Amino acid sequence: MKSHNTLGLYVSTNRTVGVCMASRGHDRRILDRFTVSIDGSSAEPFKELAAAIASSCTQKRLAFAEVMVALDCALYMQHAIHSNFTNLKQISATVRYDTEEVLATDISTMALSFQVSSTGQNGSELKVFTARSSILEQLILAFQAHDMDPVAIEPDAISLARYMHWAQTSGHMESAGTGLAVVVSDGNCYHLLCRADGSIMPIRAFPLGKDKTTGLAGQTFTTIAALEQPVDQVLVYDASAQVDGQMLAQRLGQPVADGRWFERLVDPADQGQQVAIAMALGAAMARDDRVHTANFRNDFMPYQGKRLRLEKAARWAAISLTVLVIAIGAHVQMRLVQAQQDIRRLKDRVAKDYAAVMGGRSLPSGRNPADELKREIRRIKAIRSGELSLQESVLARLTLLLKAFNSYGRSGLQIDSIEITTSTIRLDGSTPSRLDTQSFFKVLRQGGLNVARETVDDTTGRCTFSVILVPMEGAQKAAEQ
Repeated sequence: MKSHNTLGLYVSTNRTVGVCMASRGHDRRILDRFTVSIDGSSAEPFKELAAAIASSCTQKRLAFAEVMVALDCALYMQHAIHSNFTNLKQISATVRYDTEEVLATDISTMALSFQVSSTGQNGSELKVFTARSSILEQLILAFQAHDMDPVAIEPDAISLARYMHWAQTSGHMESAGTGLAVVVSDGNCYHLLCRADGSIMPIRAFPLGKDKTTGLAGQTFTTIAALEQPVDQVLVYDASAQVDGQMLAQRLGQPVADGRWFERLVDPADQGQQVAIAMALGAAMARDDRVHTANFRNDFMPYQGKRLRLEKAARWAAISLTVLVIAIGAHVQMRLVQAQQDIRRLKDRVAKDYAAVMGGRSLPSGRNPADELKREIRRIKAIRSGELSLQESVLARLTLLLKAFNSYGRSGLQIDSIEITTSTIRLDGSTPSRLDTQSFFKVLRQGGLNVARETVDDTTGRCTFSVILVPMEGAQKAAEQ
């Protein structure tokens, strides 16, 4: 899977060696490797290298999630710095000031990284690496243009030490106590201290002349003399086989043995590039470093790839969630519209049936039709059971009304219509004047009929009226008896 693959690059000004590594847990496997070179006179070498690397990855169909870079020793400088702190956070906060104080120069145009060599009661001894910010900026921008933003850019000596430690601890060679590893590659020499606990610490990186044995003997003697602890042996590896080990041992007065860290990388197609491949592979392994202080990008143009990927993933998640919410809302809206249509059709059907049952009355608003029907059923049952006799009720109302007519002693009363129901009496008529009408209403009340609603009009010469009468309870029962 792409997420488990890392592209490690060993980058110099005119050549890059790349290794695509697949890792699952502690298992690491080289998927493919390549080498690209450009003309050393190029004005913008990193742009050409990045384009060539991208082309090689496309041709080889290499898929990877992250890019790690090992920077050639010609592009950085190394310094021995003492820090008064042992905590990494405190060291990181003060290492730039300590370095500037020791070098006695302004390092504002430099990118800085470090590695802790040792710690004690008086603080920590650091290997500080400095590279020009302008060089790193050119490299980073060139790689970003091809979608290969490096997660880490570290000194090649750090990458080499990481690979050698992995080769030593993964069963390919055994630790032989304290020793000085001397690795020669492409005109550069790397001195690394192999400790008794199996760790490997880079000490120096420097160029070699044509006479490799002579130059190596002098530089190695200087390195051994500067070490605070004696070394048991010197382990030498030279892919070009130009170093005379026997002569070197005589000049150093130390036993010299062959280093075997790169045996698994020996391939006729590599043409003596085992060390460069090892540094590219070591850079790829930097992905697993939890505390990686040797990364120049911690100090200059910090890597933002993970944040950008998270923002992109969050953006797509937000878009997907929005589309999902819109889809759910549309579905719910359609269901709601369908439900409203069903309710409307049901109301129309119920209203039609209700009107047929209730004698043309419309469906009551805000009331339950079922309750109204139950109430009407109870009323009908009450009538049929004799609790409320319709006939007797109407006769009683008519009796009360006739008594009121007989009690009214004035002339001129004219009755146009009488409508008697089980609950009310509607009476339409006229009198000669409004005073006569009021006198008639008074007689009705005295006869046991309450005027629930009245309409009186005396604009036509006679006073017309329309009243709704409700029998008083006592009066109706007396009339029925």
